[in-house]
Amino acid sequence: MKLSRLISSAILSLSLVFTPYSVQNKTENFKRTEITEAINSYAHRHNNITRGNKNFREIALTFDCHWHDTTTPKVLDILKEKNVKATFFLTGDYIKRCPEVVKRIYKEGHEIENHLDSHKALAAYKNKKYYTRTSCESLEKLLKGTDDKLYPLIGKKTHYWRAPYGAFTDEILEYGEKTNHEHVYCTTDTSDWKKVSKDKIEQRRDSIEEKIYKELKNGAIILMHPRTQIKFSEKKLPKIIDEIRKKGYSLVTISQVLNDKQDYTLSLK
Repeated sequence: MKLSRLISSAILSLSLVFTPYSVQNKTENFKRTEITEAINSYAHRHNNITRGNKNFREIALTFDCHWHDTTTPKVLDILKEKNVKATFFLTGDYIKRCPEVVKRIYKEGHEIENHLDSHKALAAYKNKKYYTRTSCESLEKLLKGTDDKLYPLIGKKTHYWRAPYGAFTDEILEYGEKTNHEHVYCTTDTSDWKKVSKDKIEQRRDSIEEKIYKELKNGAIILMHPRTQIKFSEKKLPKIIDEIRKKGYSLVTISQVLNDKQDYTLSLK
């Protein structure tokens, strides 16, 4: 549905009585401000998604995987022990090199989405701006390459994708939409991949942890990597999960945090 049609539907719906919807087991009615927010959310969904539904106390932990590593199984062990479902954005290269890990990710109830067939930067950064350096056909091939490797392992293809290096433009996002893939970035980018001197590792871990807590909000999407020089996920994930829960949030997958948001916007139809 195009944005103009959604807006028209919303305007017509202002004269109607909205059906109550459930938020954290409590029934609430739509407010006019929520209608406007829902329209804006829909427009944002079809651009660059950075957050889920603001009305749900849910957080999505996401992990980008490209390099062959031995750390992802350790992250999976932590998630299993803590009974948390997360989302893994995988490259086709990773799927090819680590098929057993991929199958384990899926078997244990986590979500798998698309990080392109290869970890290729789609845009160049110059003068504080990104410039497109790919075509619609090239992006379609990169998305398809991941799906072609993933499907034989789990019997599913991806719907959401994340550009490597966070490098994208509006044009690239439009390319993705043409392939029926929605782009998901994040609310909090931990930048846990950045290298520091050995004497600064613990300090770096602590600063990322504090950044996560500071930026927690309903529908937040947190971007991390299983394999980093500072071993952030491996060392800090158990504590982060505990602290997020203490603050009253549930940890969910990308589809859940966004489908909750989608339910919120679709109720305007």
